[in-house]
Amino acid sequence: MLKKLKRWSETFCSVNHFDKKFSFNEDVYLVKGAKHSAIYNLAKGNVYSVDYAFQNVLDLALIGQTPKEIITQTDNNLYETIGFLNKLAERELGGWYEGPTHPPKSYKDLPPPPCDWELRLAWLVLTDRCNLHCIHYYRDSGPPRLSEKEIVLSQGFRHLISQLAELGCSAVQFTGGEALLMEDQLLDLIPACEEKGIRVEVFTNLTLFTSRIAKFFKQHNVRVATSLYAPDDKLHDSITTVKGSFARTVGSIRELVSEDIPLRIGVIVIPQNENSLNETIRFAKEELCVDRVRAGGVLRAGRGCAVASEEFIPSDEKLSFPKTSKEDFVAKLHGHNCLRGGKIAITPTGDVLPCPCVQYVVLGNVKRQILSDIIVSDGLKQVWGLTKDKIETCKDCEYRYGCFDCRARAESLTDKPTDCWYNPHKP
Repeated sequence: MLKKLKRWSETFCSVNHFDKKFSFNEDVYLVKGAKHSAIYNLAKGNVYSVDYAFQNVLDLALIGQTPKEIITQTDNNLYETIGFLNKLAERELGGWYEGPTHPPKSYKDLPPPPCDWELRLAWLVLTDRCNLHCIHYYRDSGPPRLSEKEIVLSQGFRHLISQLAELGCSAVQFTGGEALLMEDQLLDLIPACEEKGIRVEVFTNLTLFTSRIAKFFKQHNVRVATSLYAPDDKLHDSITTVKGSFARTVGSIRELVSEDIPLRIGVIVIPQNENSLNETIRFAKEELCVDRVRAGGVLRAGRGCAVASEEFIPSDEKLSFPKTSKEDFVAKLHGHNCLRGGKIAITPTGDVLPCPCVQYVVLGNVKRQILSDIIVSDGLKQVWGLTKDKIETCKDCEYRYGCFDCRARAESLTDKPTDCWYNPHKP
């Protein structure tokens, strides 16, 4: 929750506090940006921006100065100073005290989470081909014929699964392109994962889904992920560019639900479907009976570059700011919300990526290298050890430990996301 702390009138002031000191409560921290600051209440998850006029007041208060001392060093009068600090106390961010100065707390002293350099999840991209031609898709997928490189790699995926299991990988997502275009290979690889104790999810547009595949997925405890773009065929099909795709996807969703196969739906928000977002989510949850439904913006990669203008920000991203738990804050302080340890993607040509969407970082190739060598490489350690403090512009932002960052929405590993509208350098 993002809230603005503005000037407070004399109504909130108490001159009884003019010679008292103020300190933050437990689990409340100040994070400074280039021009502004933010207060994180990790006990409740709220994030507050600090009015520019009161930043010096707060800085001086947190080192033990009283309002009587603060007003000699700022442009704020006594009533404004006490009123501002009183309002922080009303929000349960801090309180008044007398006696020896409390040592200032720093979020940098929070202990890091356990270091996680073990592989936990692998995305296996079976093919770049797809039977749809979605206007936003992050890979330039389409209907070209199967390449020799894909045939060779699909035959070698069984060996890769053994390597993944030896490295401790506990989950695999098969994806594409469209994973079901490689149906025979997929149905061969799923039991291989099951034998090694690796959980399986398949990401598919569900237009090629059949009752036979449903029974197979049920038998082998496979989870499914898919995309839905609209609550009706006209809009959905205009985005996939294939007539009838909505009917086939929705029909498959209904079959998955009836078979009690775990399913999650992603709604990619682009200018063409933003106005129908709420209705699409309602349709998925109430009419299709799917509990796990999540909306997200388009990635500026592949064909997504053509529909993701820098001016377009989905309305839900403009208006909301997520709550930030202590666990989440510490994780983002010491790592990246998405890339921190334990994940890789392997493409149809054997390239190893941090995730399927971050295609500009190639860490190695499994046709030329042993997977275990890639996992311990300096390149992967750099990715897994990335923090917002190493990303341009983000490192100067007071909200850097509260927002979610997707590296696929940036042009390099350390560039600011192209869809971020906020400028921390602006007064």
